[in-house]
Amino acid sequence: MFILIPSYKPTRKLTNLVHQLNAYYDACVLIIDDGSGPAYSHFYERLADDGCIVLTHETNVGRGAALKTGFEFLKEVGWEGTVVTAEGEGQHLASDIIRIGGRINTNAKKILLGSRTFNESASLRSRIGNVISSAAFQMSTGHRIDDTQTSLRAFDARMLDWLLQIPGNRLEYEMNMLLAAAVDRVPLEEIYIETAQANYYIHNVHQIQLPSL
Repeated sequence: MFILIPSYKPTRKLTNLVHQLNAYYDACVLIIDDGSGPAYSHFYERLADDGCIVLTHETNVGRGAALKTGFEFLKEVGWEGTVVTAEGEGQHLASDIIRIGGRINTNAKKILLGSRTFNESASLRSRIGNVISSAAFQMSTGHRIDDTQTSLRAFDARMLDWLLQIPGNRLEYEMNMLLAAAVDRVPLEEIYIETAQANYYIHNVHQIQLPSL
């Protein structure tokens, strides 16, 4: 299993997550330094010493572009197993990251989503954002997803070519992925996880460009 984590100006939360993954799970961690700058070079050097593979963007180009850099790397090295994308700043628990990755079957063309449940402990803003984003996605595609904004996702490496064709370099990329899945009839399966930290970005789905796949 490869765990792909885009990172920009990280904190010790990323280090703690890597230590948990290394201590308890058999997984490779691929981190994309998305233009954090020289002030953070020592941070990424320590992560490399901890066994992570670290790729660096000279400037900040966005989460979508960072994910694509990771996908390209995995293609180049010939990876054929599970790929999990995650956040590294406390949004996802190590146990949930591994659990999502473990649910992917080889050769399965589908996307697993680590969907957060928004109970009373979540902020009102997050809960409202979730409702609006999910409703907009359902209106655009006819499919209901409870957590369209989750960045914890898993798929088989045989989907890398398809993932690299999806447009978007920043946060819109992950919504584009779901829209492309609806167009191409790629199954979306939600697995519910603990809500460690809810950060929502509401995108206007009517302005998103669907890929021609």
